[in-house]
Amino acid sequence: MPPRYSRADFRAALQALLPTGRIWPREEGTTQAQVLDGLAAVYERQSADAAALLSDAFPAGAHQLLPDWEATLAVSGQTTLQQRRAAVVAQLIGVGGQSIPYLTAYAKALGFDVTITQYGPARAGGAQAGSPCCGDAWSFVWSIGLVQWTSTHARAGQSAAGESLAAWGEAAFEAALRRVAAAHTLVRFSYTSPDAAPWDDGLVGWDHGFTIWET
Repeated sequence: MPPRYSRADFRAALQALLPTGRIWPREEGTTQAQVLDGLAAVYERQSADAAALLSDAFPAGAHQLLPDWEATLAVSGQTTLQQRRAAVVAQLIGVGGQSIPYLTAYAKALGFDVTITQYGPARAGGAQAGSPCCGDAWSFVWSIGLVQWTSTHARAGQSAAGESLAAWGEAAFEAALRRVAAAHTLVRFSYTSPDAAPWDDGLVGWDHGFTIWET
């Protein structure tokens, strides 16, 4: 947010406070004008910082106070400014839960559309032909599937200087989901292409040059 008053405005205000007379010139280039111009630059910067607090009060537009938001909410692992803001907002508005709708909405707040698959041990009368023969330990395993690789692109007013023009944030996303997952569960992540037809419903496989892997 730009400051309400510019450097010239502050200099004019300072000059208006000075006495009148020949020893108090207002012309450009004088020593007095240069001193006031230096002071005006400080006031302009302070005005801009004060205006920025209005944006920093809300995490979706935070910049200077973003590290404080992250420290308060224990959010880390994100790389770009957009991803960091999204992670803070997702953590702030999250009400907590372990249901599929909650975890899907949490992932959506981070910018990812996912599907969630739950597993269980094979049981006589319950398992179907072709179903995996999972043991009892699979009761504590669930999988998050992502279609295509999500990328974050630099945007004017949303990215910081020095950031890459594009970033792929799967590692940070995985860390965020593991943080909210139940402590006794194991999370699997699978990535696929919308045009792929891999084995095992997209969990792991190979298809026409697309490698689908899990971590």
